[in-house]
Amino acid sequence: MRTSTPRQPLLFEQASRVFEGWEDSETGLRVLKIAGRDCRLSSLAAAEATWGTAYHQSHCFLAGGRKVLLNAHPLRESAGTSGPPRTGFFLVDLGSGEASCPFPGDGVVVEVWDATDMALVLTGGDEDSETALWDVARQEPAASFRLPGWHPLSTAFLSDGRRMIAGFSRGPWRKGKCHSVHYLVSADGGALKILDADGWFCNHVTPCPTNPDLYAYDRWPTPYQWVETVIHTRRVDGTCDAPLPMREGTVRPGPILDCQRDHYVWTPDGTRITSYLLPQAEDFSGNHYHFRWWISVLNLRTGEDLTVPYPPDRWGGNSNVTPDSRFIVSGGGQDFDYLYAIEIEGLRAGWNERPLCCYPGSPADQFFYSVNHHPHVLPDMSGVIFTAGHKTPQQGVYMVEVPEDMRAAHRA
Repeated sequence: MRTSTPRQPLLFEQASRVFEGWEDSETGLRVLKIAGRDCRLSSLAAAEATWGTAYHQSHCFLAGGRKVLLNAHPLRESAGTSGPPRTGFFLVDLGSGEASCPFPGDGVVVEVWDATDMALVLTGGDEDSETALWDVARQEPAASFRLPGWHPLSTAFLSDGRRMIAGFSRGPWRKGKCHSVHYLVSADGGALKILDADGWFCNHVTPCPTNPDLYAYDRWPTPYQWVETVIHTRRVDGTCDAPLPMREGTVRPGPILDCQRDHYVWTPDGTRITSYLLPQAEDFSGNHYHFRWWISVLNLRTGEDLTVPYPPDRWGGNSNVTPDSRFIVSGGGQDFDYLYAIEIEGLRAGWNERPLCCYPGSPADQFFYSVNHHPHVLPDMSGVIFTAGHKTPQQGVYMVEVPEDMRAAHRA
């Protein structure tokens, strides 16, 4: 007699038993409040701490997605307050609601890597910082690297989870000449300089999800000037370093600095890079959310780019991709307070969107720095965790369930 194995509850289902939530009035999907000023998770965080998700390019899940990396910092009412807010980093167990801090108290946790239970942690001050591959279980560094006299620039795991790219820069980059270097640092303690770019600012390092020897980064000429393409892909041995392929007919960026394809993520299958661009001139003194942005999903092998304009108020500053590489998830602009999904292949027929939930909005802000939602899709694709309600009493971390029909192909 054949016995069936009990189904493991989905991550969203586990979280829904712990965190308070509601049904979205428009989509009918369940929404949970994971952290916020009205639901303090840890006595280690300030009582008035504001909570947020990790930067959208960073990896934030451990324990198969049950634990998520969140940040908390004291509330700053005035945007003019000098100096960065003191930040704390926590692992929140979505199945129990417990928060822990297995990281050094003075460290900035860049990201975590599930397969190796490691974290990337920055400690120390500017020009004297230390970058560590941090063993989360042992709560100690497996390896660390320091480059005195250089500013920490960009740090990311390679997709083996046991090596990192540690980037540093020296000199100004917007109004002067900058020098950037990348080091390959291994958990066994080895460190090797793999990029030396004098005259370039090389930031936004992200690994190829399917090739541990390949990563992408932004390469800006200094002094700061316009170039058509800044995103490059590079092998760690230096045998390949190339800008994104731009075949004939690809939509090119317009003349404004900072509006090239830039803030990007890989699709998990390693075939595409998703980003956005501004093909035409705009009044740069205006609100960035009102610019006429275009979405870009570029195939690194063929050069095909699925590029269409965002409708008004849809551009949200950053996005992420579902584990099956089929959908982009993003928050809207300041007049479209929805988390929504875009079917990538559907872009061949033009813009498409599927709202997942409405979220607390944010006050008007000329720029996009503080209003990004940094969404991350759970590894089992049962939910999307994101930040919302910036600079309001509702600021916090939320999670919405992913509809069953969107998960079907991933489950198969």
